[in-house]
Amino acid sequence: MKKQASKFTALLLCGVLALSLTACGTNDKPAPTPDANAKPSYTAGTYTGTANGMKGEISVDVTVSADAITDVTVKSHQETYGIGYGLETSPVEVLPKQIVETQSLGVDNITGATITTAAIKNAVASAVTEAGGDAEALKNVPVEKNPEDLTLDADVVIAGAGAAGLAAGIEACLRRSCPLFCKIHHSGKAGCDWRRHNPQRRQALGCRNRMAEKAGL
Repeated sequence: MKKQASKFTALLLCGVLALSLTACGTNDKPAPTPDANAKPSYTAGTYTGTANGMKGEISVDVTVSADAITDVTVKSHQETYGIGYGLETSPVEVLPKQIVETQSLGVDNITGATITTAAIKNAVASAVTEAGGDAEALKNVPVEKNPEDLTLDADVVIAGAGAAGLAAGIEACLRRSCPLFCKIHHSGKAGCDWRRHNPQRRQALGCRNRMAEKAGL
């Protein structure tokens, strides 16, 4: 009799445990993916978002209509000249226009300035959220890419921009050559950076290269 009671108790406990595990499993539903195809909706106006960049806080003003981002302006930042801002290819100059044109936060990062790029995107996302929009959905909006063939002339082509590559680039500049750095991004995409020797840029960055100055570069 006692053995039968023990077996019944064991079976009962197993049943309760199975039901508990089933109940836990039904609660672990994956979060729904934001719908990138859903029509955006905002409370029209201008909103300010902030995020931490490479050198400090980046502040961005985002103007929206009822269903679109109409303007993005980097209001203030402390990023490095020639990397975060100041060039035609810098994040501060490029990203605002791209975000407005594509209505997406899924635009490509700027090579060599990924922290500044991410900060601008995060600041825009913060402003979009304040405006009542879905920033996560904007991150999933696909961006059409139309790559164009580009031919560049260079005296020296350097594969990689690590310590050895940079040393080769410095030597090329000392020899008055114009190096072209080519590297492979971690995503598998290849890219090239055009880096002409620029004394004005070096001076703006507060850098001194005594060997280059001695060589008259």
